[in-house]
Amino acid sequence: MLLERGATKRRQCKDGRLALHYAAEAGHLDCLVMLLQHGTPVDHEDAHGETALTISTRKGDLKATGLLLQHGARIDRESKEAGVTPLLRAVGAGQTAAIAALSTCGAQLDYETERGVTALIHATREGNATAIAALTKSGAVVDIQATDGYLTALIIAAQEEAVPSIVALLRCGAQVDLETKSGLTPLIAAAAAGKSRSVETLLKLGAEPAYETRDGKTAAIEAVRCRQRGALFALYQHGAGAVVDYETHAGRTALQQAAEDGLVDLVSDLVKWGEGVDFETLTGRTALMSAALAGQTECVSALVSAGAAVDRQNKDGLTALMQMVVAGRIDMIPALVHAGANPDLQTKNHETALGLAATTGNALAISALVDCGATLSLENARGMSPLLLALRKGHATAATALLECGAEVNFETAAGVTPLIFAAKQGKVRARESKRQSRPKIQSRILPRNCNTPLIADTRLPHDFLRRRASFSTQPVSRGHVCARRAARRWRT
Repeated sequence: MLLERGATKRRQCKDGRLALHYAAEAGHLDCLVMLLQHGTPVDHEDAHGETALTISTRKGDLKATGLLLQHGARIDRESKEAGVTPLLRAVGAGQTAAIAALSTCGAQLDYETERGVTALIHATREGNATAIAALTKSGAVVDIQATDGYLTALIIAAQEEAVPSIVALLRCGAQVDLETKSGLTPLIAAAAAGKSRSVETLLKLGAEPAYETRDGKTAAIEAVRCRQRGALFALYQHGAGAVVDYETHAGRTALQQAAEDGLVDLVSDLVKWGEGVDFETLTGRTALMSAALAGQTECVSALVSAGAAVDRQNKDGLTALMQMVVAGRIDMIPALVHAGANPDLQTKNHETALGLAATTGNALAISALVDCGATLSLENARGMSPLLLALRKGHATAATALLECGAEVNFETAAGVTPLIFAAKQGKVRARESKRQSRPKIQSRILPRNCNTPLIADTRLPHDFLRRRASFSTQPVSRGHVCARRAARRWRT
């Protein structure tokens, strides 16, 4: 009667609702039919982003939902304000019957909104195991990756520590170790977020504790990087056999990561939880070497206190002190010696730290090692002192540093060789230096054969190559080439 007498069908209340919204809320099917027959817009959205269809699905009114769909309501319409679809409303309200009905009527179960939310992700965040089961039973893909970040429902559940959702998703067929396009697994995501309950649940339900992604991530290393002690403890407590001393393809362990990052507390904890303090990776590094190369003096002290061998040689025969010499970490030489490193230790390759510094020509390392008590006259197994090693390689700067630090210039080795005798035998260092310093920068140039007089172009003059006639005597032309001397002899004859 009201409609026949001209009542306005589009009249809105303060919250933007029409009469159609109230009829759907109350479940009055006759009113819905009459309003729809008189042209009330079926997809009108109120101030809260709800339509009559989202209201009926939220209420679980299947008859009203079917009636609205019959009159053209869009089943996958996403509201502008709230960014939800009728299916998301049904999931949020836990209306499993409405979920099944919408699926039967053609709703896209894996539809992703502009905010990157699917029905399964929404049910996961709500912790609604019943809705998760209903969606997967209706055909939702349980391991589908969202466009934003390539996250799966299981990863989101792990990050938000929604334990009921984790259990429900795994029961519905989710892969516990599925690696996404962004290089994440549920366990790694939980460890990086510090969700210890999620870590514990995933490990109990079959997650691989030492799973390594394509880019070399593991749950333990990510927990160390993100400073998540609780998640790290859960990993070692429930998956200790596989996690302890696990080395990635890039030659990384959790203990090395903690040592490089300067996390003294985590270093101590990891050693207590079973990490090998002297474990050497395939790259020839221990945690002590990694800490020293990173300049983490506190971690060096913590590792030594935990029992790390400061003079341990790696597969290449280098100690941590020698690696500092090679890497040029001069600041860490006193720290290692203070921690107990022997500067005169001779390795299985018959090398000493000072000899290595002399061989590489590192004058700063020589000074630091001598200040820390390294013996200047110590010979290696081949009878070579550090000064002789520097002379053999032609490192004049290193030889000068050794002499300035007190190396005896007339020191005689066990074989009766002095530095002067050795330099004379080699004939390289001073000869090369004097040759570089004394030679004038002159280049000779010979004119063609039909010219009787060879000319020399002095490169020290301007680049117009002013020429002067060369007067040849019995002395050869300075820096002249062989061809120049031959041409001079022909000219004289």
